[in-house]
Amino acid sequence: MDEMNEDGRGQGVKKSGQQRGTENVESVVAYLDQLDRTGEMVPLNPDGGPNYSEIARHCGFGRQVFYTNEKARALIEQRMHRFAESRENRKVRSALHKADAQDRQIQRLEEKVATLSAEVEALRQRNRELEERLRQYELIEEVMDVGRYRP
Repeated sequence: MDEMNEDGRGQGVKKSGQQRGTENVESVVAYLDQLDRTGEMVPLNPDGGPNYSEIARHCGFGRQVFYTNEKARALIEQRMHRFAESRENRKVRSALHKADAQDRQIQRLEEKVATLSAEVEALRQRNRELEERLRQYELIEEVMDVGRYRP
């Protein structure tokens, strides 16, 4: 184990760049696993890109690591790409669900239109019959009126 001096730097065994790089990648993997467990997203900048400063803070190293350690940066970029794909998939599923719901609504409305059209046609037919009966009664009344005495 490394010993620490007053300024917090290790005095013991110095790690190679490769060892530090491996540890940094392991830190990124552990952080991404933690995000998976908690259901959180990778912190984002206002432009929608990954916030490397915030990610590095959580991982315990400087953000420069993401510019020098391709594996660490690739892990974050893969996560962002996977998130974008899953977001697109959710959008597609949501759109399909909406379209399906709209299709069902359209089908219900078409059935209602058909029912109402049949009712309207039945009412028109009934109206024609009643108008015909009214004309017949008007003729009968006219005939009866002709035979009546008028002073």
